[in-house]
Amino acid sequence: MQRVIGYFDELHFAESNLGTPIFEVGSMKIPVTGLLTLRGHPLNDGTFRPLTGKLVFIGVTKSVRKLTEYIGDPKQPQGFKDERIVADLDVQAQPEGKRFLLEGILQEPVAWVDWEVVAAGFEFHAD
Repeated sequence: MQRVIGYFDELHFAESNLGTPIFEVGSMKIPVTGLLTLRGHPLNDGTFRPLTGKLVFIGVTKSVRKLTEYIGDPKQPQGFKDERIVADLDVQAQPEGKRFLLEGILQEPVAWVDWEVVAAGFEFHAD
């Protein structure tokens, strides 16, 4: 495992597959596959190499997902269900932290997700 602290803005999520968030004391981990790095990220070696690992948010005070579920195969959907909001965590009394925005295909339920996280910090743990 390689641990990279920071560099969130040098990650490209649009083609990534995101798993169910795992909440532990003070942190949230999101399994991810198909994650791409942009120039400037320590794991970017200049080749097209999708990564697998965990997105780790430290000191999370907010995790809100907008889900748009696919009807049928997400590669060739037959339509979409109505968008719905899932608030995993929203500690209004502690708005401190940095705002992180990511998007991709959520695996359960199979849906396009726009995800807002507020946390004190970010790490990527590459497999």
